[in-house]
Amino acid sequence: MLYWGPYGVEWGMFGRRYPGRFIAAHRTIFGLLTLGAVVWHLVRATGTDDAFNPVNYLSYFTIQSNIIGGAVLLWGAVRYWRGRAETAAFGSLRGAAALYLATTGVVYHVLLADVDAVNGSTPGVLNLIWHTLLPLVIVLDWLVWPPKLPPAYRDIPVWLIYPLVYGVYTLVRGPVADWYPYPFIDPRPHGYGHVALMCTGVAVWFVAAAAALVWAARAITASRARRSARPASPGPGR
Repeated sequence: MLYWGPYGVEWGMFGRRYPGRFIAAHRTIFGLLTLGAVVWHLVRATGTDDAFNPVNYLSYFTIQSNIIGGAVLLWGAVRYWRGRAETAAFGSLRGAAALYLATTGVVYHVLLADVDAVNGSTPGVLNLIWHTLLPLVIVLDWLVWPPKLPPAYRDIPVWLIYPLVYGVYTLVRGPVADWYPYPFIDPRPHGYGHVALMCTGVAVWFVAAAAALVWAARAITASRARRSARPASPGPGR
């Protein structure tokens, strides 16, 4: 019998078992690391850089997705320490966080890494945490320990609400603040047609990545359930 608590055992990918306390510790460490990095940079830059704008800083999708991912990891750790089973709603929230962080990592490395390297706008260690480490951690967390109650494809439209709201917020605030967080969503160099084209590509990625995350979780969970239901092999002499 599998127990979803801090001292029990949780199935992982490929049928491997992990103690619940290991999962809780892993989520605690990376959740605190991520949120700590966000807060540390906010406090440090506010006190040392006169040009630093905290509203702009918190308007980056990178920062918002890392806050979401770090909070979800910590919440998941707390649930384990308290011995609470994972609900379908929390499982879906984990999927949304994995989608947002996967997007952060892919968009950065495909579209933004060269720009950031030229501008030197983000300290190297923070770049590593926000754009590479946490995206990998939270996607692997989803795949190695998928939700016990896997999400449905109908969850995908709910996951897409936040990116849609973020895009609208960015395009509305941009002309007012005369600032855009990313070159591909800035209409000033090439116009709104170029922005629409780039955003369409990102939207296609969001839908495809969300579908892939749901499919993977359902496939892994189904495989785990079949393995759990399989009768044990009789021992020698039976």
